[in-house]
Amino acid sequence: MNIKMYIDAIETLCQELEKALAIERIKIYTSIKQLIDDVRSYVNENKEEGNVIDCNSSNIYFAELLSHVMPISGLEENNHPEEQRFLWIQTSINKLRSVRCFDL
Repeated sequence: MNIKMYIDAIETLCQELEKALAIERIKIYTSIKQLIDDVRSYVNENKEEGNVIDCNSSNIYFAELLSHVMPISGLEENNHPEEQRFLWIQTSINKLRSVRCFDL
């Protein structure tokens, strides 16, 4: 699995959320969630002691990402401006790329 390609795809889908209508946002969320689940499965299957893939960090950052994507998609109450959510989404993606996670 090329994790970088998956993170790139997730980022592209998150960018599409800004332009999408309500029903499209739900479809985009479903795609994002599937990609995240695929990466999580891969990481869990390949985690070994001393492995460079940090399972805990990736789970934390994926959960953080979804906590912002879900309200934008209309699946949770959104108590923050969308602009702030999109900033947090990008921050979460940057964390996934960081040296503390996948080092992409």
